[in-house]
Amino acid sequence: MKNINKIILLVIAFFIIFVIMFFQNPPDLTTKKEFTNYEKIDINSGEKVYTYKDYIYVYGKNGIKIYQNKEEVFFESFSTEDTYATFAQDKISIGDRNGKILKVFNSKGSLYSINHTNNIISSTVNKNGYSAIISKTNSFYEVLVFDSEGNEIFTLSNISYKEGIPIAVSISEDNSALAVSFLKIDNAIMESNISIYSLNQIDTENNSVFGAFKKINQMAGIIKFLDNNNFLILSEQEFSIISIKAKYKDAKEIIKVPFKNKINFISFLGNNAFALGYGKTYFFNEESNIPENTIIIYNSNGGKIAQIFEQKNITNIYSNENGIIFCEDRLFKGYSASGNKIFEYQATQDIKSMQFFNSKDKAFIVTENDIKIFKINKKNIMNLQEKETQNNNKTEATTEKNKEDKTESTTEKNKEDKTEPTTEKNKEDKTESTTNKNNI
Repeated sequence: MKNINKIILLVIAFFIIFVIMFFQNPPDLTTKKEFTNYEKIDINSGEKVYTYKDYIYVYGKNGIKIYQNKEEVFFESFSTEDTYATFAQDKISIGDRNGKILKVFNSKGSLYSINHTNNIISSTVNKNGYSAIISKTNSFYEVLVFDSEGNEIFTLSNISYKEGIPIAVSISEDNSALAVSFLKIDNAIMESNISIYSLNQIDTENNSVFGAFKKINQMAGIIKFLDNNNFLILSEQEFSIISIKAKYKDAKEIIKVPFKNKINFISFLGNNAFALGYGKTYFFNEESNIPENTIIIYNSNGGKIAQIFEQKNITNIYSNENGIIFCEDRLFKGYSASGNKIFEYQATQDIKSMQFFNSKDKAFIVTENDIKIFKINKKNIMNLQEKETQNNNKTEATTEKNKEDKTESTTEKNKEDKTEPTTEKNKEDKTESTTNKNNI
């Protein structure tokens, strides 16, 4: 009985000691556990990313993949050399510059493919899947419009250099109007002519033009239909908002905003707003009241929503209907569409882009090899930065190890090379000396 009691007392004593040691030196349960508060999608080098709501489009030279959250819902392979894309909500058109094929997709998959006889140099798509292309023959240009099933519904053909080169197109969100920007140079004077055509009531005699606007000594390279039947014309010198009324029989300029700064960036927050990134002041203008590295968000009427100034150099901006993110080297800052600051993220590696995803509470980071989707909060951002740092340190360590191995290998090789000729030389010298001695 006494022996049993001693055993029980020893077990209890051992347990107490174990508990004390456990709490004084608890085991590290986190060091081997990787940060997993994000969802990852692997991509290939060179692929680009677009998002709308909870869909992610990954496209490049070899095809397109469409994901809903992180689950792949569609894939199509194709081959392009110089890939470009245009977007409108869940629609995306993908072409090959100077190629002859344009492919149009929605969030579920392929809508249609255009196989044209001439080279396609530019295109656009609207939210309903209507598309327009600019193509070029040896002597002329043409503009063609296709409906949501890929049927050709409107054509401007045999456009000559004298009339002006079509450089941009846009289709209204209700499929009723087409806008084309023509660039003309005559006697060293540059002129942009923007024509707006009705797609509902096609008049073959006057090409259904119901609105025309001229910009002297300007290149109106960006045109876009916005909400409320408004239309944006953007050149290097100003932007204008055109109001279109009376069932596409009237178009009137309602606001013009001249620039005293160089415009470095433009990005659209859906069709409700757009953001301009202001750069240095033009030297030939009077002093601007907008400092360099300012982002201004405008609504579809041209009114100012917010003005955001940064002291550091802004290198890029990314936006969608959820908000805007701009980049200062590796520092990313996110703002709502109304200009309220949401987060900051200091990257420790090169990042291709960062975009809001499905709300202003989620975002994703695009690197060369993957997409990381995460909820925006302080803990997740800190953990993601820490994870990036660990990966960078691991990569640097591997690089250093490879350098050391290469150096060591080179050193050993040099030793071998040095020893081998010396040995051979000694053998030759010894043989020659012996031969000479024998001859004497």
